[in-house]
Amino acid sequence: MLYCLVPTELNLDIRNRNAIVVPLTLATMKKMLLRKQLKRRDRESSSRPKSRYLDKLDDIWELQSWLLSEADRAGIPIIQNWYIEDTVNAALEHVTKVIMKHYPPHVPGEDDGVWH
Repeated sequence: MLYCLVPTELNLDIRNRNAIVVPLTLATMKKMLLRKQLKRRDRESSSRPKSRYLDKLDDIWELQSWLLSEADRAGIPIIQNWYIEDTVNAALEHVTKVIMKHYPPHVPGEDDGVWH
């Protein structure tokens, strides 16, 4: 059974909560690169049956394509997931940008009625 969180289908109403929800989607944009990632996953995991994911590559690609279409339709950013450092940096940059919109930095002396 496959469980998948579809950001466009989640109820992420944050108006009544003290949370900032930052949806984003990670994707491997080329099927050949996805195949390489799945092969590496097979090699790195001894607990999974070999080729479990490679056997389902076309299904995984189709599901990812649909998720990307949904993300694009909803204006959810899509981050390319190939090099982990680049992926993490891009995700952190996006999350930081969203947080800064909600909580802009306060510069002492600005709009606080105190003259320096």
